[in-house]
Amino acid sequence: MGPAAMERLIAAWERFPALTPTGTGSYAVKLRLRSGAVSDENSRAAFKNSLRSDSGVGRRFAPGLAQRVDSASNYLRQGGLRADREDPLLPWRHKYFRETLLIGNEVYATGVEELLANINLIEASRGVFDSKLVVPWTIYANVMLPGQELGLHTDTPEFRGAHRNFLPCWLLCAMHWSGLFEPWRVKIATAVTYLLGAGEGGRFIYYPEGPGGPASQYKATPNTAVVLDSDSIFHGVELLPGYDDPIRHIDANSQLTHIGDGKWSLRCGEAGRLEEVARYSRDELRLSLSWKAYCFADAEERARHSNPVGELTTDVILDTLVDELVVRGRLDKSDHGLSEEELGSLIIDEFIRFPYIQTLHDDPFQPQPIIPATHI
Repeated sequence: MGPAAMERLIAAWERFPALTPTGTGSYAVKLRLRSGAVSDENSRAAFKNSLRSDSGVGRRFAPGLAQRVDSASNYLRQGGLRADREDPLLPWRHKYFRETLLIGNEVYATGVEELLANINLIEASRGVFDSKLVVPWTIYANVMLPGQELGLHTDTPEFRGAHRNFLPCWLLCAMHWSGLFEPWRVKIATAVTYLLGAGEGGRFIYYPEGPGGPASQYKATPNTAVVLDSDSIFHGVELLPGYDDPIRHIDANSQLTHIGDGKWSLRCGEAGRLEEVARYSRDELRLSLSWKAYCFADAEERARHSNPVGELTTDVILDTLVDELVVRGRLDKSDHGLSEEELGSLIIDEFIRFPYIQTLHDDPFQPQPIIPATHI
């Protein structure tokens, strides 16, 4: 993009009333839902379902397991990207801030539409899946503070008739990694577009050869983007250097607010009684916009996505996974007697394998062993 377009995107981000930690739901979307400003009842229901994580929505199976228990647990067990399990700030390092800017026909940050239609991202997405039809759909902002990083994970995939509005994210990831549902998979290209973060740290770390291969890296250079199948490639973000003590105050009530002149205020505390615990300049933050697009071979495939009647159901999904667990010897029989949470943990353990950095001194850019999601 040209410099003016870059500034327009940053200005759109700075106009938000507040950003909230990932997993707590979009601040702007919740405001509009409460005000009734979302234009369509179906849209309201979709947003309520898709933008909450631990509120029970989309948790009809194994409600005791958090939406991304797979990656969150693995992050804590491995000690983050630096494999430092003794790090006292580890529980807060991955509580970065996220905000929905655009989803479907709902625009929450006027000005981001020009990024949605960016021809460079569209053309790059065609190459990811060799798709003729690319339909951009979502943009959200990820903001990291000094001392934060993003642990290894894959994004949440989607299948015809099965998506995060109705199923927990970890189950969708397990479905993908099992390889049993590929005919139903909806291909999604992700472009990680950088607006801020050209200094040290904050590199994009990814495993293009799979979890057992070596890591690759991409420096977070403003006005560039990485386009990939983020549902299939493990990736994370290197630690952003700087004074990190303030992040220990971040919880579900925290807000990151632009206060003018490129300055940002981190406010934490009890709901309704937030107090500033740190102030940051633009240059201290890492801002990326995640742009996502559906990729279809042709109009017929897109039509099947739009009308998934007779496609996957929760019962079909679970029966298929349980049968595979029996084949692999992880269950003796289909009538296993496990609770939903016990079965869910077994599914995660068997099907989702993460790259594993054994010690703080290991080189992440060399081939690594892979481990189950729930073991070290």
